[in-house]
Amino acid sequence: MAQWQGAYAGNTHETKVAEAEQSLRLAVTALGASGELERASRMLAVARLALRVYQARLKALESKIARDSEPRPGGDPTEGFRRHQRRLELLLAGGPERIAQEFGVNLSADVSLSDRGDAG
Repeated sequence: MAQWQGAYAGNTHETKVAEAEQSLRLAVTALGASGELERASRMLAVARLALRVYQARLKALESKIARDSEPRPGGDPTEGFRRHQRRLELLLAGGPERIAQEFGVNLSADVSLSDRGDAG
């Protein structure tokens, strides 16, 4: 029987979130060590990675919500479902800008994150 190539490789929504967060941590460290000439390009890299973390967290939460919304005996949504819904609302409200702040960077107004990825 043929197996999906990525099956059991450990590639999950959570690993994608962890990898994106690690990349963002490294970029924030590099931003802190950068000179004035490099700062703009590194700030843009931090903004792009914050967007990547945002999108990865969004997919992970959507996956958890889908899993926890499956029919259960008694028909009541699980506490996990409600908790994930609240986390999703907070994520959508804050966007990538809030994620950058979580990692210690305030994105300036001149750094555009027009594609937040929450449209679909």
